[in-house]
Amino acid sequence: MVSNLIGWLAMKHPGIKRTVALFVAFVFALQGVFPDAALAERRTVEVENHTLATEQNKVTHGIVIDGVDRPTAGSELDASANVTTAGGDAWEIPVIWVRDDLKVDNNTAANGHTYLPVLAFFTPQGCTLEGTAVTITLSDSLIALFGTNEIISVYNTTTGITCILPASLRDLFASVPTRTEDASAANAPAAALELSDD
Repeated sequence: MVSNLIGWLAMKHPGIKRTVALFVAFVFALQGVFPDAALAERRTVEVENHTLATEQNKVTHGIVIDGVDRPTAGSELDASANVTTAGGDAWEIPVIWVRDDLKVDNNTAANGHTYLPVLAFFTPQGCTLEGTAVTITLSDSLIALFGTNEIISVYNTTTGITCILPASLRDLFASVPTRTEDASAANAPAAALELSDD
């Protein structure tokens, strides 16, 4: 039907072919742009601000998380991700890996299993987030690890840590138990994070 309409218009108005050709080219160009726009939207996740603002705190904004490699069988899983801000601040946050059988595995990637990352986001002492919520940008490599999963954030009141994770794992991380860890590995909130291997 559309091709018949275009043919009829071309006969009645000879210049219409050129206009239609330009329009079709424009539509195809937009199809190339829209996937990138969708990717740009998926590259961010909103996190509620639970940090206490004081005059001594430095306000951080423009947060980007990066530095997590895809697990390969037999290789050590990345234990941390890099956080950078527009103001030049940088720190590391823990990464927890959940296998396809829903077991938490933070050691070596097992053959025959796929993994999803969970980012245990926090701000270091002396820093606070800007506004009531902040949008965090995830690197392309992290987005590739999350795949087609919807990415959400879940705040844990016990630890003061916000987990950035696939929506399918929400219940697993909504209430995180505690495990003793070396406090020097990360700041106090990260040291309080603990997950069961059950």
